[in-house]
Amino acid sequence: MALLLDSDIDIDWLEDALTEDVASQLATNGRAISVIALMEVLEGTREGDRVAIGKLSTLVLGTTILPMTVRTAYAAAAIRRKLRENRAQVSPRALDILIAATAIEHNLFLVTRNIRHFQDIDGLRNLTKRSKLISVIVSPANSDITTKYWHVHRHT
Repeated sequence: MALLLDSDIDIDWLEDALTEDVASQLATNGRAISVIALMEVLEGTREGDRVAIGKLSTLVLGTTILPMTVRTAYAAAAIRRKLRENRAQVSPRALDILIAATAIEHNLFLVTRNIRHFQDIDGLRNLTKRSKLISVIVSPANSDITTKYWHVHRHT
């Protein structure tokens, strides 16, 4: 099972705030980080903090960093249109929408504690509660990004 870690989980990892079981799950499954989530973590890392920089280096070494692509942009735009149609907030969630689009594009399980940020995005669904720290794993629901229209469809 391949996992895309949201920035909150990356921060918990760096602060040793994950339970041993959860840390083991994240270490043994293929894991990735969106370049967006990496930027968020780097923003919060104090310059010159050797311990934090060392932990971040360890996390990044064992993790695939996924770039933003044109496909990600189209998927994110489709998500934003759908959210606007449903009168949901869009602008303050721009980075979360890009992370969700990355999970959908790469067919990855999105691991996050921020349920509210993702619960109304089609193509992602709640899978299971893991612990107090990882309260939900969000999964692609067999999302299909068509090459002709680049719409994100939810298949249940």
